[in-house]
Formats: sequence, structure tokens, C-alpha cells
Amino acid sequence: MNLIEMRETCQRTLNDADGATFTDLLVDGWITEAIQEYSQYFGKVVSVQVTSIIEGTYHYAVTEKIGDVLQVEYPEDEDPPEYLVKRPYASDEFWLNGNSYDFIQTKGDAASILYISDPTLDTTATITAMRSFDETAVSIEVPGKHEPILIARVRWSARMFQAESELLDPTSSSSLLMAQMEQNAKSARNNYFKLLFAAQLMETGESVVIKWEMDKYDRVY
Repeated sequence: MNLIEMRETCQRTLNDADGATFTDLLVDGWITEAIQEYSQYFGKVVSVQVTSIIEGTYHYAVTEKIGDVLQVEYPEDEDPPEYLVKRPYASDEFWLNGNSYDFIQTKGDAASILYISDPTLDTTATITAMRSFDETAVSIEVPGKHEPILIARVRWSARMFQAESELLDPTSSSSLLMAQMEQNAKSARNNYFKLLFAAQLMETGESVVIKWEMDKYDRVY
């Protein structure tokens, strides 16, 4: 599903297919926020190779935006694999240990920097990282099975928007309307976290622990 398709799906879910109440700009912003929040729970694991590492050169440019580094395998293809230990490159400990790395993230288009304390001739390092999912006009990277989570998050945002708008600029003097809008926002929030929690359980293979309250006369065998 691409961004336009996701927006149209959300607007239909909100009974606002023509965008009269919730504009395209509003919904697109809520989708972006939903993807960013989703990424805090389900980041995308990516791998990037840094090739042509040579002896005597301790820093290497990484042009791809890869997010939070999980591990650096170096040298590549060892059996068993060998992983470097993250240490600040400006510290003595980094240089005194031959198995150190540091990764300096940059903003904008500037390349990030990978530091390796003991580079050897003609080798490759593999960086494994966790980054956020992207949303573009071409496609939304979030797995299709989790798209209902994004839609539920957008629905919650819309219900909060309605409640806040009514509070700031009341369309009715009835307190019942405000109470109903607040209840709608609460219900949308609960549904969102229900879907999110269920997806986390599915991903981790865990089950919900049920606690049984036993009568004082029951026996335990």
C-alpha cells in the first residue's frame, strides 16, 4: 500500500472519503506520525557492507542512513563470526583494544562515519542496524499485516482532533457532545494499543499469562 492508498483507506474508515472533515494534509501527517511511532516497536533491520577497509585507515564514510547500529561484524565471513565492541573513538580504550568500533551518525545528507581500531588489508565490515520505516508516495514499508495498526493510530489521532476542536470552538452547548467525543477518542486509543500489543505478542511468540483467582476451598493438585 502506498501513501495515497493508505490515506484513502483511513478516510473511508473515518467515514470521510471526500476529505471534507479530515483533509489530505491532516491525514498524511497522522500517517507519518503513526509510522514513526510504529518504528519504535517494530524497527526494520538492515545490513550495510563497508568494503575496501585497508590497514592504516581508521575511519570510513557510510552514506546510507541506517539508524541505530546493533552490531558490526569484522572481518566478514569468519567462522564463528567476529563482532567488534562499541567504544568511543576519542577514548584511550578504543585504541588500546584491537576489537573496537564507533559509529558517528550525522544529520542531513552528510555521510556517517564508521571507526575501526585495527583495520587490516582488503577486508569488509558488515553493519547491522535498526532503522525506522519510511513512508513515500511509492510504497509504505510497514508489513501489510500491520497496516491495521497504522489505520487505528490515525483513527485515534482523528478522534483526538475532533475532541480538541470542539473544546476550543464549541459547536454545541451540550456537555453530552463533548463527553461523547472524549469517549470516542478513548475507545480509539484502546483499540490501537490492543492491536499493537497483539502484534508484539505474535512477533515474539509469547502468550498472555492468565491469573486464576482460586476459591479458598479449592484444592491444588
